[in-house]
Amino acid sequence: MRSAREFADDVHRLVAEFETSSARSLEEYLRALWHSISKRDQANPSYGLFASLLRDGFTLEPASFDDSWLAVTQPPANPWFARKDLSRFGISAPSGGPASVPSATSDWDCLLGTLRFQIGDLRRMGKGKEREKWRYLGSRSPTGNTWYNWDPFLYLDQGASGFLYHLESGHLVGSNNEVCNWAALAFFLEMGRLWE
Repeated sequence: MRSAREFADDVHRLVAEFETSSARSLEEYLRALWHSISKRDQANPSYGLFASLLRDGFTLEPASFDDSWLAVTQPPANPWFARKDLSRFGISAPSGGPASVPSATSDWDCLLGTLRFQIGDLRRMGKGKEREKWRYLGSRSPTGNTWYNWDPFLYLDQGASGFLYHLESGHLVGSNNEVCNWAALAFFLEMGRLWE
């Protein structure tokens, strides 16, 4: 069983392995990740599985873009993220934590919703934002959401850093160094977008 720290190390090795050989845009990477994740709804989440899924983002064919993703203009609230100063991090979560979430919301739904939002938001921005000189200082999408990381490598690297910081600070409910749920991977993806 992989720990969260080992998962972060796996992510950094993955970045080093593909950084010079992959020309995928972040949107293409996330659509390939969608392709892999969408087949795993019955799998038990683990840090080892997360690392494998993130690798698939570089090796699988990207899923076709689904126009319905453009209707998703905000990331879903992640009820497994428990901090009082959420707005500082640009993360949306119900103030009552997991107990305040309707029973229809699951950690799996949180993950899929996060991917739909991110892929749709990147598509809305198009190639123009990817070429902006100062984009890594933070750019707003047409939906008003902020992006700091524009390529799969920085996105993954920063995702791992932000994820570990919040996990080790006790901000993720239901996840720790050994145990995780799908919402933890959703949170990792949001840290990829937001952590600077």
